[in-house]
Amino acid sequence: MIREVGRGDLPLGQVAEEIDRSATAPWRCFVAVANERFIHHAFVQMRPQAPFLFRVFTAPERRAEGVFSQVVEHIAAVLAAEGATALYSSSGRRNQASLRAHRRAGFVVVRRRYDPVVLGVPLRPLARRLITSARALGRLPR
Repeated sequence: MIREVGRGDLPLGQVAEEIDRSATAPWRCFVAVANERFIHHAFVQMRPQAPFLFRVFTAPERRAEGVFSQVVEHIAAVLAAEGATALYSSSGRRNQASLRAHRRAGFVVVRRRYDPVVLGVPLRPLARRLITSARALGRLPR
């Protein structure tokens, strides 16, 4: 069963707090449940004209069963009923399992972005952490 859950229904309280700190737009959470266990969750940032799928997780024992595709199909139907015309996502180029799951779910590559790496340190995550810290200290607007 796939459904949208509200903040109070989330078994992921700490994750929700982290997302609140880093999200650039309001978000929603969708979960898949089997045998009364959460087997998948996916968050969607509700950016105008560009809802963005992020923080996706499938229980390891349920991977390669099509759960991701089923959840994406459900999310796409919900968002389409609300007027959305696309759903965006991203995946690291080295995460082959995620790339395969995205292709099976119907995603197509619209842009490739590569993280610059200096002395073995990827700069994009570092910049993200710096921005999050600056916001937390009140040095940047939210």
